[in-house]
Amino acid sequence: MAEAVVKVGNLEVVSAMTEGFVKNMRIKVVDGVAVAVKATHVIVGE
Repeated sequence: MAEAVVKVGNLEVVSAMTEGFVKNMRIKVVDGVAVAVKATHVIVGE
């Protein structure tokens, strides 16, 4: 698994993806990317 962290201002968007996806997309650390968020709900707890 790979993890992508995209910084947007003071926020960080974190995504888990397979290494195969990263290789197929040829994403590198310094590349600019677009982020789309699709979630029905987010649960945070202790």
